[in-house]
Amino acid sequence: MGAGVFGDLGKGWRYRAYVMPPLNAAEFSAGEGLADSSQQGSRSVVRHWAGTGRVEYLGVPRTTLGASIWSGRSTTGSPNLDPRVTLIEADGRGRVGRLELRGEYAQVFIDQADELNRLRALREGVDPNIASQMLGFYVEAAHPILPYPSPREVVGFVRYEKFDTQYKMPAGYLPIGAFKGSAWVGGISYFPDPDVVVKVDYTVGGNDSAVVAAPKAFSVGLGWWF
Repeated sequence: MGAGVFGDLGKGWRYRAYVMPPLNAAEFSAGEGLADSSQQGSRSVVRHWAGTGRVEYLGVPRTTLGASIWSGRSTTGSPNLDPRVTLIEADGRGRVGRLELRGEYAQVFIDQADELNRLRALREGVDPNIASQMLGFYVEAAHPILPYPSPREVVGFVRYEKFDTQYKMPAGYLPIGAFKGSAWVGGISYFPDPDVVVKVDYTVGGNDSAVVAAPKAFSVGLGWWF
């Protein structure tokens, strides 16, 4: 549910802007951040509309650079608290020969995080320990494995990512080391069709906790364009 505009500004620039329902702050968490807080279409509770905008630059061949912002007062179910959440990000991708490079950086700012923690502690019986700032970034390199041309495309990739869902805490709250993590991911993407991919990868994680070990994971995924 929402509305937007998009278009070209000329000389390689293009833009997008939308209004939409805000996030549900009752679903923010210390470990997963904003992951489960998007609202569901016609079921959304809207006291204040959120807005997002993006600009991209495509003026350099085989390169795309972009930046986005999202901001809105999130719903809590309380008429006395609508904390503003702002997310900013910058990203880029490009090719050098057959080598593809990409990366992204994002940071989240949550106003009144201390008041949100107190409100949810009263409701839920447990303080959620939500941060006032979160951040994350990744860089990735990928390269085809089979010689060109080939009937099917097989691409090997390696990615490094770092994330901290408790980067800055409100006064009186302490971060948990398990939520400041990083990971190396390596794998292969197989394209049986240009619009279908089967991805196999292995992740080795790390964090700042002396108690909770970071996970290692083997994953198989299927994706497609439609």
